[in-house]
Amino acid sequence: MICKLLRFAATTLALWPHPCQSQPSTFIFGGDIAWTETIQLPLVKNGNATLACPPLPVNRFTQAAPLFSDLIDLLQSADLAFVNLETPIAPPGSQSSLFWAPTFQAHPNLALLLQQAGIDVVSTANNHAFDAGEPGVLHTLHTLAAANLRTVGTGASLTQARQPAILAHRNGRTAFLAYTATDNSLQGLATSTRPGAAPLIPRLIQADILRVRSQVETVVVSLHWGQIGQARPSPQMRAFAHRLIETGADIIVGHHPPLPYGIELHQGKPILYSLGNLAFSYGRPGWTDNMLVQVTLEPRAVRTITVLPIAGKGCDVIRPYRLRGTRAETLLRDLQQKSAELGTVMQIQNDQGIILPLGTSCPGCPSPLSLRQSQRF
Repeated sequence: MICKLLRFAATTLALWPHPCQSQPSTFIFGGDIAWTETIQLPLVKNGNATLACPPLPVNRFTQAAPLFSDLIDLLQSADLAFVNLETPIAPPGSQSSLFWAPTFQAHPNLALLLQQAGIDVVSTANNHAFDAGEPGVLHTLHTLAAANLRTVGTGASLTQARQPAILAHRNGRTAFLAYTATDNSLQGLATSTRPGAAPLIPRLIQADILRVRSQVETVVVSLHWGQIGQARPSPQMRAFAHRLIETGADIIVGHHPPLPYGIELHQGKPILYSLGNLAFSYGRPGWTDNMLVQVTLEPRAVRTITVLPIAGKGCDVIRPYRLRGTRAETLLRDLQQKSAELGTVMQIQNDQGIILPLGTSCPGCPSPLSLRQSQRF
């Protein structure tokens, strides 16, 4: 985090670079995080059991290194790192009334560990946002803000939940927006008078994109969507993502399914339909390895998209780490096939997947697509 602050200070004090100079920014996008101290699990149905993994005492850690392993260098090296926090950081004694789905509650120390790991922006819009009720929604936002983490997707009202998080970096400013299509509590979506998550309602999202578009160089939209057990994006998901790109979004980031989906380019802009899990305090037999995705931006352009395999099978999801060798190759071949089904060419090099906006096979000389092309205002 100190390195990021120094980079930002240098950027703001220096003259703004000429648009033709190559001054790439890097964004890292990660999946769902649910390191929960308190978990209430419903009866096991359809074999969806949890694994007996060693407990993770987040409240006892003072450094993030034991939790994130070698992912820390990646996260800290990025100009901006974004994840989905799928657990409220609840005040002591919080209770949930849910009995049909798992409910999560995290120790406040988790916020500090996320910040130490290099994470900058956290989406809190997901189906677990209301696991600790209204107090949990508000306490989560307060705790994350106290750890200098920016949040997006929940708020004390619908208006606040729809507010973007706008962050500066070397290539200008980026707005983050976040929404959820799922809500375990059936009362966790924000209203004009109730705290909660921003709902995935097309007209609201499009209005929010248009409202912020002229204020920033890049718009990132996070969507908590899809179905558990679904291995690929539905036609409806694809059509909606395309619509958001055509409205003015530059990067779509998806969460919720516990496995990574293929990546699509629409008008040269990346759609990350599902990043899978990043870190959980328990595992399940059917869970797979996952990915971090690094998007490198030049001024007004996507330069490269890099897929970084991370461990997520079994109990590895408790302490994820970079995958190399056969396991990385297996995941990348699967994602290569899934991305090809979406019309995207992914090259595999050195345990990474490389996607270039124009589909060129020359890693050293990509011709970036303008982020400003084909935007409707």
